[in-house]
Amino acid sequence: MSTVSGLTGIPTEAKDNKQLPWDRALAMKDELLKDGEKSLGSSAWVIIAAYRDFAEGLESVSMVKRILHKGDKEDEEMGWEGKPNALTSLSNGILREPRVFHIPSEDWVEKFNEQVTFESTVHNAWTLSDAATLQKEAPERLRATGWDDVRPALSTTVRAWILAGFIAGGGHRNSQTAMDYYSRVLSVLEWGRSLWKDVPREQRGSIFDATFVRGVKRLFLQTFIEAYSENSSPNPEFDINDLAEMARDLLVDTKRQHPEDGENAQYDPGFITSFFINPMAESMSIIGFVHIRKALQLKAQGDTKAALEQFGEASSWYAKAGASFPVDDEKHIYFLGIALEALWHHGFKLETLLSLCEGIRRDMPKALQIWEFSQMAEARDKVLKRVLDFEDEYREKVKKGECQLSDIITLEDTDDLSQAVEGSAIANPQREPADVTGSHVFLALSKARALLSSLSTYDVIEEDDEAMSAYIKPTAAPWSPRKSGAISYQELIMSYPATIRGVGINKTGDVDVIEDLTIPFPERKPDEVLIKVHYIGVNFIDTYFRKGLYPPPSFPFFLSGEVTGTVVELPTDESVLNNENYRKFGLKVGGRIGASAPGSQKEYISVPWNKVYPIPDGISLRTATAAITQGLTTLTLLTESYKVQKGDYVLIHTIAGGVGLLMSQVAKSRGAIVIGTTSTPAKAEFAKAHGADHVILYKDEDTVKRVAEITNGQGPQVIYDGVGKDTFDDDLKIIRRKGTLVSFGNASGAVPPVPLFKLTEKNIKLLRPTVANYVATPEERAHYSTQLWKLVSSGELKINIHGEYPFSAEGVRQAHLDLTGGKTTGKLLIKVAGDAEA
Repeated sequence: MSTVSGLTGIPTEAKDNKQLPWDRALAMKDELLKDGEKSLGSSAWVIIAAYRDFAEGLESVSMVKRILHKGDKEDEEMGWEGKPNALTSLSNGILREPRVFHIPSEDWVEKFNEQVTFESTVHNAWTLSDAATLQKEAPERLRATGWDDVRPALSTTVRAWILAGFIAGGGHRNSQTAMDYYSRVLSVLEWGRSLWKDVPREQRGSIFDATFVRGVKRLFLQTFIEAYSENSSPNPEFDINDLAEMARDLLVDTKRQHPEDGENAQYDPGFITSFFINPMAESMSIIGFVHIRKALQLKAQGDTKAALEQFGEASSWYAKAGASFPVDDEKHIYFLGIALEALWHHGFKLETLLSLCEGIRRDMPKALQIWEFSQMAEARDKVLKRVLDFEDEYREKVKKGECQLSDIITLEDTDDLSQAVEGSAIANPQREPADVTGSHVFLALSKARALLSSLSTYDVIEEDDEAMSAYIKPTAAPWSPRKSGAISYQELIMSYPATIRGVGINKTGDVDVIEDLTIPFPERKPDEVLIKVHYIGVNFIDTYFRKGLYPPPSFPFFLSGEVTGTVVELPTDESVLNNENYRKFGLKVGGRIGASAPGSQKEYISVPWNKVYPIPDGISLRTATAAITQGLTTLTLLTESYKVQKGDYVLIHTIAGGVGLLMSQVAKSRGAIVIGTTSTPAKAEFAKAHGADHVILYKDEDTVKRVAEITNGQGPQVIYDGVGKDTFDDDLKIIRRKGTLVSFGNASGAVPPVPLFKLTEKNIKLLRPTVANYVATPEERAHYSTQLWKLVSSGELKINIHGEYPFSAEGVRQAHLDLTGGKTTGKLLIKVAGDAEA
């Protein structure tokens, strides 16, 4: 079978019969125009616009020719004649949609090289120089000749390098050369954007636009994947973690530079998808690719548990990516299949797997209407065949009673499938052999790009009581336009649920006032971080708000101010992004994070950036949740309320609780003699295992007398009291002269007003601190959180978790009852979503 030049695997008949993607998209144009705004999300607009630019470039290349002309001395000289705009059109086309690249004739590469020489000569470009030379000479030339001379020279140079990198990475399989070209381009673009940031666009040119830079970054990352697939170390400067980090950076950058509402009118229909939606989707899919790679490595090493977690993360990221791709793009169904393969490895409920298969089968006609004959058709169709074979096989097994919809299916169960995930394009891209004649320039990048693109995010919807009750419904397309024609930021970035779950109160009282609540998805301010919550910490202060001891500011009020989770979105405020303390945090989308923010008992929260704590590798979200509030309370109170030192007697009430156990360990590590109170012998032994020297059973012993005996009648230097009303009067008797009494809790009720003269008998220092005022600034937060994570990571500070409770009103009620009933040792957690272990 003959194939189209430069489009490996596509039959010539597809070209002759005008069945290539741009042909089919153009044939749909009248119908798309009739649909108006409804059609703006179609991939047809993307390929139409890309083909318009690319075809214009092809036409210009075809016109270049060598000529003879009279020189200065009447001698004939060889030159070129043509249109000096081909590089602009060709590069614009592939930056919009690289799948548009094709070669119209066998001599095209030779003609293209002549075009580069022609345009470089016309504009006196730096095509054969390096970035350093350009950066040295361009400003000097600008001063001498002005923008009308320098602008086309810069544009020609940058676009020639882009095309050289594209051809090197695609046709000649030289990914390293391609990455070098793209790096050179990015170096010049970032340099120019900084140097000429105040120069109007019409003078400096479109190559310094953010969308242009973004397009080059996409090509760089896609080539990086190609290089990594060829060699696990494609470039000594980078590894797979660098790939993930750069993808996250592109994702954040694209979100930050979204078009403002009302601004979209200046763009053609495919522009938003090409330069905003697709880069974000591809960034998310690159992160999925990294998780796939890590999963396969861990599996090969025998670490099954860690591998399963990575497969789960991979599927999740591909699903997020797919939410931003048009449903009629082949990447939509291709990467949905890749996500399914990741789930096969992870092991997943058959009902959900079959629903995903159903969604792929349903969306195939839409995608193939445009993309049936594409450069990734072979890899795409192999994946689709495995998906459809799986669906047919397992629906038949369910029908015969050989398995149930509730069964967990893993890859080993899919014995009729022809290939495992390791054999798929995502794990081991299969590429056609290079055509050294230059007729197949693009295929490698098309396959790499396939790794970067799409799934569709799906919600499982319960339909009825039939056996096959769960089906898959695509979420609302993020590119769906408003009536005004503008595309909002929220619509651009991804599809979020309209509502989320929370647990809170609408009035104060006993535990029965706690209820399940449904609320709108949180609105995010420019200086805030959007967090998907995984764990919530339960603290006594939650019970104070619930009872009304601390009046809630408004209703409904959501309990808890301590959460951990993963970053969904970062701040967009430029002043925040340029803040030195913020930059030190190193926050990234997908990164693990803790936060202290009142009213956080929800699935998603948006909090100011200076209220968060990045969680380092090696500490799970579960452990971090148990450590943040009580750990920071411990470190600040034992340092700033009173600086515990070697030889100090330290009394800690309810020492077997979450804060008490941490205080005991830290005080003991500083050389103090630790005295504690608790209710049962079992708790006493537990406290002693965590550093307590003496533990008093306050129900059976006289605490005042026992402390006097232990301290030789002097009393402790400091008392840490989280109980409140029931212990305060005895504290005044127990404390030594010039001692410090730190009252930081109200477990038994608030301490009544204290006449100041009560402090004069012993010159007592009395404090009622809150940890929030000790970590009020970013510097303070960084200081104490760094100390905390170091202690936890090293094992010097043991974090004890009493138990996990479900994220429901019933679960939170039980947590409050257990906490206030004195039944716990260690921290109580509410589990909202799966933990992201270090």
